[in-house]
Formats: sequence, structure tokens, C-alpha cells
Amino acid sequence: MSSFSDPQVVRRLREQFVPVAIDCVPLRGGDDPASRWFRRIADEAALNPPPKQGGSPSRQGHYVALAYGPLLAAHNRRGAAAVLALMDEALARARRLPQPPAAEPPPAGPQRRPTLAPGGLRLDVYTRILRWQPGALADLPAEFARWNRERTGLDHLWIWPDELAALLPPPHAQPGHRWSAPRRLARRIARFHLVDDVRGEPDAYRANEVREARIE
Repeated sequence: MSSFSDPQVVRRLREQFVPVAIDCVPLRGGDDPASRWFRRIADEAALNPPPKQGGSPSRQGHYVALAYGPLLAAHNRRGAAAVLALMDEALARARRLPQPPAAEPPPAGPQRRPTLAPGGLRLDVYTRILRWQPGALADLPAEFARWNRERTGLDHLWIWPDELAALLPPPHAQPGHRWSAPRRLARRIARFHLVDDVRGEPDAYRANEVREARIE
């Protein structure tokens, strides 16, 4: 069961917090006020070592912060008990802070709502972990380890209209004829969808990390 389907978590979120769910990937590199605010909060929380220290650029996690800036609490754990403890920690710190002066909220950043062109196709991509190394996740609670093993990742592959048309056999095709899909479609699949997204949103492969991608 999701942490955020727990009745006590739901009740406290409604009564004591303003819940916000975001895709943190575009905020990592944006230059608008919302992106800069999020990066400041995430950098202060330091849930992941920076890439220069062998860590990940991911900023996934649960953050509790005040609108004018101070980080109250953060973690990257699952389970209702962990989320409730995070709420308690955040509220305790908020009560110790001085009352801030009234101020206008910062302007909202640009809306990031990419849309698929008419005539394109969106495919649901499901991911499962089929093989586990002996002893994998042995350091985690049994329920959390089971949840990781049984979880299914979901993403969406967009195929643009011209790419979709190129997947169809050419008019002159005869039995045994071979043709290639657009190179950019093959590379998009390799970079963004041949990844382990079962336990969260992973980092995509960089363009120079895909040496060859071909669909025939």
C-alpha cells in the first residue's frame, strides 16, 4: 500500500500541510524561480551525494518546507510510519521559527506541459525486475524488500507521427523486405526506456553513452 493512501497520512496532509507532487527532473536545470527554489531546498537536504562525489543528480524525495524558503525536514524513505515521523519533525521545527513578515509569493515558473502532436502514439511501458542477486535488499525491512521485488514501473513512450509512418512497410515491400525505424526513435527508446524505473525515476543515459541503437 502506498504511504499516501494511509488514512492518517491523508488526514494530516489535508489539515496541516499543502501537499505538492512534482516531477523534479526539469526543475534540476531550470532557471525560473520555482526551479531555483527547489534546488536550494534539495541541496540543503542533501539526500544524495553530489555527482562529483560519485552520487546521483537525482533529487527525488519527500521535502517539507515553508513557502518563503526554510527547509523543515526531508527524507527519501517509504512507509506511512516514516512519512508521519517526517511530518512531526517538520512541524516541531516550524514551531521554533520566528513568524516571517508578510510577503508576496515568488512568481510561478513556466508551465511545463509537453503535448504529443496529433496523429502520434503514446505507448505504456511497464517494467519489472525479473532476476535478483542472492542477498539483494537483505538490509531492508522484509515488507519493503517484497514491495521492491513485486513493484511494476510505468512510463510512456511517445512516437511522433512521422516516426509512426516510418514503422509501416513501404509500398513496394515484398515478403522478406527489411527496413529501419527512424534512428531518433531507436535512440529515444535506448536512452529513456531501457532503464530500471521500477523503484523510481532513474537518470536517462546521456547521448554519448548510447553507442548504437537500431530497430529493423
